[in-house]
Amino acid sequence: MQKISVIIPTYNSASYLPEAIESVLAQTYENYEIIVIDDGSTDNTKEVVVPYLDQIVFLQIENGGPAKARNHGIRYSIGDYVAFLDADDIWYPIKLDRQMTLFKKNPQYGLMYSDVSYARTYSSQKGRTFHSYCKHVKEGRIFSELLHECFIALSSVIVKRDCLERVGLFDENCELWQGYDLWLRIAFENQIGLVNEPLYYRRIHEENRFYSDSLKNILSIIMIMEKWDKDALRLSEADRKIVNQRLCAKYRSLGKYYLTVGCHDKARSALKKSIARGSFAKGVVLFGLSIIPYFVVQFTIATKRRFNSPIQKL
Repeated sequence: MQKISVIIPTYNSASYLPEAIESVLAQTYENYEIIVIDDGSTDNTKEVVVPYLDQIVFLQIENGGPAKARNHGIRYSIGDYVAFLDADDIWYPIKLDRQMTLFKKNPQYGLMYSDVSYARTYSSQKGRTFHSYCKHVKEGRIFSELLHECFIALSSVIVKRDCLERVGLFDENCELWQGYDLWLRIAFENQIGLVNEPLYYRRIHEENRFYSDSLKNILSIIMIMEKWDKDALRLSEADRKIVNQRLCAKYRSLGKYYLTVGCHDKARSALKKSIARGSFAKGVVLFGLSIIPYFVVQFTIATKRRFNSPIQKL
């Protein structure tokens, strides 16, 4: 039975962390190690892990973000496979067993993922799932589909260590979507496996709703797509087109964001990049708004939203 290193980064998640650890200890697959990396927490994380110190490895580092914490844990780990679990998520007991069984049947897979249930209150009943909202879920050679959207949830992933050694670890310069960046690098070279059922529960709460930070969200996706744009010679023509389309849309979204906060110079810079990539009609309309006084833009956007105008879709 091959060993799995379970990497759990935590930052001020003392109220959730014990449940995450307990969900690993409850796994039907038994050969694993648990590595908890405290990313400079200021709450009572040290106290809540005390009952588990004989069952986990507990590492403490200065605050540097989840990517740095995960990388620290990966480097310390010894497993043949590496699995990721956020401190506020909960695995179902069959999670590792179900995925490792599929790995055994399909040794060509470099990474395995699953669907996920999510809600504000934990339940063993699997209600709403992530994949029910995704359009491109697939297994095998999925790089092109993954370029369109990220449908791999981080706490669902188990990856072979040799894959990580080949493609590198999490990019610590990427503020959000570090997992997406890594999955793309792995999927470019490897086949990907899927257990198409929810194998963990993702808790929804205010502290983990990073998608609410629109600017960081947009800039992170742009950063990831720019990497592939710079490496376009390695991509097929179809994949280059997807990258260009996503950059076109994200630069347009960035321009729209800067318009709404009154940063017209930054808006024009972003919209020029969007227009150059093909967003002519919508990009030009927004570019025109960027040369209008801020209060006029605000009034126009508010009025259009009130009447459900297409400007909302720009």
